[in-house]
Amino acid sequence: MTTRWGECYAQRTERMRSSVIRELLKFTQQPEVISFAGGLPAPELFPVKELEEATCKLLREKGPQALQYSTTEGYPPLREFIVEKMGRYGIKATLDNVLITHGSQQALDLIGKVSSTPAIPSCWKPPVMWEGSRPLPPIKPAISPCPSTMRG
Repeated sequence: MTTRWGECYAQRTERMRSSVIRELLKFTQQPEVISFAGGLPAPELFPVKELEEATCKLLREKGPQALQYSTTEGYPPLREFIVEKMGRYGIKATLDNVLITHGSQQALDLIGKVSSTPAIPSCWKPPVMWEGSRPLPPIKPAISPCPSTMRG
């Protein structure tokens, strides 16, 4: 007997479609393909040695803390470092102004959830990365594109 998984899923999954990016990234796995896609850096440029050293140092000095869950806002010493760095550039910030995310999609999702509503239109600069607005449809925001120049 085989399980009919499709019958186990919520109805909304019938409307879900694969991401265009996900489909395109499949081609980048082919060795003869050189991708110029945005957000896909050349792997030989990854600072592997430096990341290995930083990871070893972190695990050696703060292993249990580094592997444990932290606050929702992010690792406090990293947030403190960012506040200090911002201060060097004349930007006044506190820990309450810094939130660490796992990536741009999480950041866009959070921004959309706290700043967009169907009742109040908001003006957003069109995303410059593919699928940057993908998290927004469930929120049903009223978004108007804002024109911009090279200076913002």
